[in-house]
Amino acid sequence: MQTDWQRTSPLGGLYFLLRNVRGLVNLWPAIPAVIALEEWRGVILWVGVPVVLVWLVTVSFLHWWYFRFQYDDRGIQLRSGLLHRRRLTLEFDRVQEINLEQAVYFRPFQLWSLGLESAGSKGEEVHIPGVRRALADDVRGRFLRYKRGTPTAEAVKTEQAEAKPDYTLTLTPGELVRFGLMHNTLIYLAPIIGVLLSQSSGLTDVMRQWLESRPWVQWLAVVLKSSDWFFVAGLVAAILVLGLAVLYVLSILLAMARYWNYTLTVEGDRLHFQAGLFNRVSRGFKQHKLQCVVVRQGVLARCLNRYTLKLQQANDHGGNTDSAFIVPVVDAPTLQRIQALLDVEPPNWQRTMPVRMVWSVALYGTLCGVALGTAAWSTSALPVGWALLVYPVFAALAWGRWRRRRYSAGEQWVGFQSGLIGYQQVFMPNIKVQKLELSQGPVLRRHDAAELKVWSGARSESVGFVSRSRLAEIRDALLGQVGRHRGRWI
Repeated sequence: MQTDWQRTSPLGGLYFLLRNVRGLVNLWPAIPAVIALEEWRGVILWVGVPVVLVWLVTVSFLHWWYFRFQYDDRGIQLRSGLLHRRRLTLEFDRVQEINLEQAVYFRPFQLWSLGLESAGSKGEEVHIPGVRRALADDVRGRFLRYKRGTPTAEAVKTEQAEAKPDYTLTLTPGELVRFGLMHNTLIYLAPIIGVLLSQSSGLTDVMRQWLESRPWVQWLAVVLKSSDWFFVAGLVAAILVLGLAVLYVLSILLAMARYWNYTLTVEGDRLHFQAGLFNRVSRGFKQHKLQCVVVRQGVLARCLNRYTLKLQQANDHGGNTDSAFIVPVVDAPTLQRIQALLDVEPPNWQRTMPVRMVWSVALYGTLCGVALGTAAWSTSALPVGWALLVYPVFAALAWGRWRRRRYSAGEQWVGFQSGLIGYQQVFMPNIKVQKLELSQGPVLRRHDAAELKVWSGARSESVGFVSRSRLAEIRDALLGQVGRHRGRWI
């Protein structure tokens, strides 16, 4: 039975408003230029900002007003668009997963966002914000009945209640603290804020006047004048450490908010996780959609003996982290257990030719040395011979990268490893390889070596300075497996 065309809750307009605001965030590089134009600041503040706000609210309301949907036992239909009207029909036989997400602004009203992923789509092809849980469960129940052929909703609920997951992982608050330490992206905001503050003399003056009026600042200035350079250096170092500590605390709080009560379940060939303190997310996919497995371990993660695991599907090129299927932090035994559940075979890592280091140092070291030598000669600040010191530096970097650079060609998976201090490992199923390219430039030809580039549905990886015959053997084996595969690809 098909439902009538219906709109989402009026509060669903908040989703469209925030989506439009997120689009304006892409204009942040223009902020320093706007701040630098002192004569236009008043016009921008009192005229431009209100106009933009009115425009955002109006457009968001119209997006909500023209957004309608209906569904039946075979699929779902959407109508959307202001000037460019769009009508989308998605049949359940093309749907791979149905995801639920509850944003923080929907939680007081018990509203959810319903997302449907189809085969070959990039992310969610259908996203319906601001619906009741009963409606979302109704759509999911019809989808399950269509896929499983069960006659009633009660049969589906009984089957789900009796099903027991093969594996369950729940992250403790301590593990989330480790994730916040491992992935502190807020540290990159410090130089951006510094640039913005330096472009506004008015804001700088206001901050300077506020600081000068503080008694503790005046006391600190007197202490600094009467102290030696050792004390001043220690104080500056303490302030920097305090600033880094604040950034890491904020990173930990963000990790807590995003992945609170993270629970991963593996049931047969289906993986599912749910998490979130304010925005609740429920997302899953089936193993046959898996295009590659990415394992990352940075510097701090190495100290903590933890890893981050990301599972990429078709057309998931890593740009949208909000829709990624990620296991934020795992230890070594847990990582091995999940890889075993995904049938990722243990890699047989092999290194590339050591001569790669020689060519890297010769090329990049010479270019940097010539640039530094020219600058030293033109300014007479340092002897030109100091430019030769770049070679030991580049030699150490080349050795570190070569030591981390490895590849593995197994019976079911092909693997690539790269990095310097930390590392990243990428594993692709052999049967999911889409494209192969074997190339040989002048330098590689000199050493009878080549470079092999491999594309899957999610990303591309390459390995060079390996014997051409060995890479040709790997290429032929991959092509043979892809040609013989008759199963599901996405």
